[in-house]
Formats: sequence, C-alpha cells, structure tokens
Amino acid sequence: MEAIMIRKCMFFLSFGIGALVAGSPIIIHDLANLGHKSSWTSFDKLRVKSYFEPIGWATSLVPSIGPVKGIHHVSSLGDAYFDGDLPNETTMNFLREVVMTSPGNTNKGDDFKTKFERHEKKAVASGKNTHISNITQAVPFHRYGLPFVDHFAITMRTDVVNGAPKSSFIVWGLGVIADQRNPKNLGPQYDDVAKILNLEGGDLIRWTCNLEREGLAKPYWVLITERSETSKFSHEAVQKSSTQRKSEWHATTRNLHMSGNGMAVSELYNSLF
Repeated sequence: MEAIMIRKCMFFLSFGIGALVAGSPIIIHDLANLGHKSSWTSFDKLRVKSYFEPIGWATSLVPSIGPVKGIHHVSSLGDAYFDGDLPNETTMNFLREVVMTSPGNTNKGDDFKTKFERHEKKAVASGKNTHISNITQAVPFHRYGLPFVDHFAITMRTDVVNGAPKSSFIVWGLGVIADQRNPKNLGPQYDDVAKILNLEGGDLIRWTCNLEREGLAKPYWVLITERSETSKFSHEAVQKSSTQRKSEWHATTRNLHMSGNGMAVSELYNSLF
C-alpha cells in the first residue's frame, strides 16, 4: 500500500507534458533517450536546462486564478526544484484546495470531504478522545489545466475536546523528488499521447528520474494540511522517514487541538471555501 501512496509525481508529469506541448518532437525524443542513459555529459545537462528554462518562464506567466491556475502553481513547484529553493505560500494554498475539494474517482462518497466527515463521525461515535484514520485519495488535476490523476497518502486525526471534535489531516507521502517508480506507475496515463511520437508514456517521464543524480535539482517534501501553521515545503523532511514526519505532525496537531485551536470538518470548510 505504501508503495502506491508515495508516488511523488506531480511536478514531473507536468513537466513531461509541458515539454510535449511546448517543445518539438526532436526535443521529446532527446529527453526520452536521456532517460535511458546511465550518466549525462555536460552537453546533456546543458540541453536539459535550455529546454526547460523557457518553458518555466512561459508557464510562470499563466494566471494563478481560473481553470488553468494549476499550470502556474506546478511551474512554481518546478522552478523551486531546479533552483534549490522552496515554493511560496500561495502554492501551498492551491494544493490545500486541490486536496480538500478533490472529487476522488467520481464514485459517490469517494470525494475527500465526505471521507473526512465520515472519519469525524466515527471519532465522535467511538467515545474515544482521539481517532485516527488513513486513506489513499485519488486527486484529479484536470479541472486545473493539468492532464493527470495522482493518489495521495493522507492521515486524518480527530481529537474530541470538551465534547467537540477538532479534526485535521496531513498529506505525508508527497515530495518533489525523483521516484524511479513513476515511469511504470504513471507512464501508462500518457501512452496515447506518446504513441503519436512512436514512444511509450514512460518515456515522457523517465528522464526526470535522473535530474537529482546529475545535480540539476534539489528535492523537497510537500506536507499539506488544513492549516498554514502545520503545512510546509521542506528540504529537511526528505531525510526523514514517513513515521517521523507523521509523528511530528501528530504531536503538533494534538497540542493545537488541546489548546482550542482546532475546528470540526464543517467549520473548516466554511472558513476556507
């Protein structure tokens, strides 16, 4: 299950598709070939930079509002990755919206809000002070101008304080980081597009797995929660295990809830949307 949940693909897929749209067949084939090389020459690295600096600049000009705002924010994720920096808070706000309004796989009850409400109801009915749930949420990005679906590992926590539920969640398995599983797990989503160029979907992604190896990018983790105080982009979190990341969040969230700084699910949605 964890292997499925820790699919860190959002930025990589968008860049692969961005190259397909903005580049030429020659560029796409060059990147596909680089994906199969065990090491890159200085000229290889220079070509990769030359391909994506213009794309990064162009996509950053896309408005951060409306039906294509995802392009702007994914560009921000990618720029930070290449620059060794971290995205700004507006991109975190976008990701929070994506998660909390996710329709899931379109089946009734698969949307994130319903799952969060269901978790809270179980917490209250259990009679316990604390209730924890773990889910894998399908998160489609099509409505934000991005042609893919990802699956996020999410932990939900409800503390019942003075008879009132205080509920929180964390996306703990998402990072802008090379993942060798992406071509196999996510490539098939792009097979139809890749066939036009006599390639496979994995070929549009595989080269991204080599960026960190070649010193062209610095990975970071994306910890999305319902509130800015516990959400963050972090280089340091890359070195921590999933158990450590979740344990730190549980401790911080418990203290927030116990000090009266939490909300019920309905209150959260009323305050944010």
